[in-house]
Amino acid sequence: MLATHSNSGWFGTFLYNTENERRTNCISRSTLSIWNALDRKRHLLSQRNYIPSDQVLIPLSSVKEMSLWQGLYLRYDEVYFHIQSGEHTMDDTRTRDNGGDDIVPTPKEGSLWKLGGRVKNWKLRYFSLANRQLRYFKDEKKKHEQGKMDIQEASIYSLSEEAVVSSRSGFMVGVKPVKGTRIFLLQCTDKQDKLLWMQSLEDHGARNRGHFSLFFLNVYVRASEREREREREREREKER
Repeated sequence: MLATHSNSGWFGTFLYNTENERRTNCISRSTLSIWNALDRKRHLLSQRNYIPSDQVLIPLSSVKEMSLWQGLYLRYDEVYFHIQSGEHTMDDTRTRDNGGDDIVPTPKEGSLWKLGGRVKNWKLRYFSLANRQLRYFKDEKKKHEQGKMDIQEASIYSLSEEAVVSSRSGFMVGVKPVKGTRIFLLQCTDKQDKLLWMQSLEDHGARNRGHFSLFFLNVYVRASEREREREREREREKER
């Protein structure tokens, strides 16, 4: 609440730079105090498990321990909202055949540029979408599989055409499987190719979450990297 209203302009508590300036301008007569508002919500904001102590609280100041306050700074981001609330932006109905079973989606193949996971560079890969799985290979010969992801219930995002990621821009699609935190960023040949790929991904069970903000992408990638580093650290601790 303090973080929200420090810049909202609703309370005089945060106006001007000093307490002396607030007194000089008679802020207490013309505005409300946030402390009165907090006092009315004391029963909601109090921590029952709090134990008073004379010890000084020393927060961790290391850059490695810093993380984005997503609940505050991403609260108006469309993609973050849909992920947190579990809402969907597209109709989730499935086309069925006369027997009541799901129709087998049409396979799709083609070359796409893919942004690397650890090293953020673009590489051309040959993708094959079939049986609700997206596999990618080094080339169209499909001899060396580089990776795969389950598309059923995966989230897909459309990145704005003006967004620039590692010197490339336009016709980008983000794919986030259910398992894991990584969003795979793919670049299609043109607008029509992008629409076809997104439609095929939906046919194979993916959920279209709408447009993907570049700000959210950058934040999410960094957060994912930090989370993977913490996981590796926990694994090393277990081995010891």
